[in-house]
Amino acid sequence: MKKSFMTAISVLVLSLCVLNSGMVFADSQNPTEEEKAEQAAKKEKLKENERKRKISECLAGLDFYWGDFEEAAYTYVKNNDEESMQILMEAYADIMEAENKVSKVGNIIPPGICADYGYQLIVMGKKTEGINLLKKEIQLYPQSKTFCQRVINAAN
Repeated sequence: MKKSFMTAISVLVLSLCVLNSGMVFADSQNPTEEEKAEQAAKKEKLKENERKRKISECLAGLDFYWGDFEEAAYTYVKNNDEESMQILMEAYADIMEAENKVSKVGNIIPPGICADYGYQLIVMGKKTEGINLLKKEIQLYPQSKTFCQRVINAAN
């Protein structure tokens, strides 16, 4: 008696899990194309939500200091002149300076800043400084190694 009761409970729990997961089809052996598409869309949405959750967990607690970078970068891309380049270089310097002034805990140079600043310095003829910043980008963001190493190799 106990065994059949436990089996019934197990079946009930399993049924509830299946119902809650949305995996029950009108005809469980032959789901329609619409039901299949709906299930695929649900799975895709779950995967996307999980990816977003993981990204937000990775960035939680990080306080990126951007300074005036956004406006300076936009102006440089829009105008592409010497004055806007100077403003952009000042924005980079401001971000680097802020990192030195603020506690290392929770304050970090945003991804790509050292790489972009380093590249700009190389273009301006300041090869050693630029390469050092590219190496710093690799240190802060190891996933940037392939790209930064190519820029370093091209500069040498």
